[in-house]
Amino acid sequence: MALPSDRGQQAVGIATDATPAEDFKQLLTKQERFAPLPNVLAAARDKDYLALYDEAASDLAGFWDKIAKDFTWAKPWTSVMEGQAPQTRWFVDGQLNITINCLDRHATGSRATKRALIWVGEDGTEHTYTYSELLALTCQIANGLRSLGVKKGDRVCIYLPL
Repeated sequence: MALPSDRGQQAVGIATDATPAEDFKQLLTKQERFAPLPNVLAAARDKDYLALYDEAASDLAGFWDKIAKDFTWAKPWTSVMEGQAPQTRWFVDGQLNITINCLDRHATGSRATKRALIWVGEDGTEHTYTYSELLALTCQIANGLRSLGVKKGDRVCIYLPL
């Protein structure tokens, strides 16, 4: 099976004779920094982290108002934030549909034929789904659930074995 490092990505790990708990603790306390891969950095929308940080620090509500406008809202917010930390309420009265923002808007736009998901099985079998293919499969599952009597507001748990 291909490992992340075989695909040109950086893999992080440790090889020791320590127990899993000790290995985990060691990973949590590592101070190493990993620079983003050049292709990731080149594709990044916002390349100047410090400028973003300064913008957020100077006008927190304005910063998040601007960011939130990149999403499709089912119901717009009446206030970006109310209250003080840790009791802050964000995007008061606003309502999002995660599938519209994560899938639908990409499946019908310029990204329709771009890769949305790359599945790799334990045996190395690999399958790539485009945004439009993934939306079609999602709709098939939704229609199947509807045919079983599942309605809006019902809770559904789907077990996906690892």
